[in-house]
Amino acid sequence: MAMVVATMFAHNQHRSMLTTQMSLIRQDVSVRATGVAVDAMEEISVMAFDDATKNGPITDATLLTALPIITDDNRLYLLETAYEIVGGEQDESGGADDVDDFNLRTLTRTRSHSGSLLSFDVMPSVHYVDSDGATPVSYPTKMKRVTVDVVSTDFEFSDTIRLTHVVSCGSRCAW
Repeated sequence: MAMVVATMFAHNQHRSMLTTQMSLIRQDVSVRATGVAVDAMEEISVMAFDDATKNGPITDATLLTALPIITDDNRLYLLETAYEIVGGEQDESGGADDVDDFNLRTLTRTRSHSGSLLSFDVMPSVHYVDSDGATPVSYPTKMKRVTVDVVSTDFEFSDTIRLTHVVSCGSRCAW
């Protein structure tokens, strides 16, 4: 009987240690994914608002690129559809020169950790929002909401990190 109790105790101790180690690894991967999300958001946010605004102010909203409304309900479908159309992942910005060029792309980013590389999928989406900065709309406005989801491709149980930021056309939209 004492042997069974000792075996159960040892088993529970090992399981507890493994759970703690997995939790620490998951937290570390989440911190790295957050860094990737912040970097991607900064990369996207410094781009021109739209192709139409790169050369100066515009006076007509219809000159802006049309974008679909992206919600949590249709996001996965749109990402999968774009993945098939574009032909897979993009390692770098791939010629993107304005905010909506990142819409529905899957970008791959890596981070070094203890001599190993961790890979992350970065999945941005972009759509127009009303003047409140939150309500998605189907017509061009002076604001676009950029959402970036990041997930580790190397860690089985990683969290998805989501950042959202609203970019404004500013003085480039003169209507």
